[in-house]
Amino acid sequence: MFRLNLNGWFVHVLEYVYSLPEPPKRERTKPMEVICVGLPRTGTESLQNALLRLGYDHTLHGWNIIFEDPNYCQQYVRLSRKKYVTEPSKDR
Repeated sequence: MFRLNLNGWFVHVLEYVYSLPEPPKRERTKPMEVICVGLPRTGTESLQNALLRLGYDHTLHGWNIIFEDPNYCQQYVRLSRKKYVTEPSKDR
């Protein structure tokens, strides 16, 4: 089974080829209320619909990341790297 190495040369090439200009910095106008995180096919879209029905005026689903304007994909890639790519410990 092929496993993509997030630190490999191929990912770096893709990031370069599909790089977009850095979007403007976002400023939060009110505190975040709820974070619900789930893997694909685990009901995240249904959860999004439920939160909207409950009155939360803004939710972000995985598909929204692609169509967001301005596009913040580069920032999501950085966050993914921080979460999934562990750097070797410097004190070893």
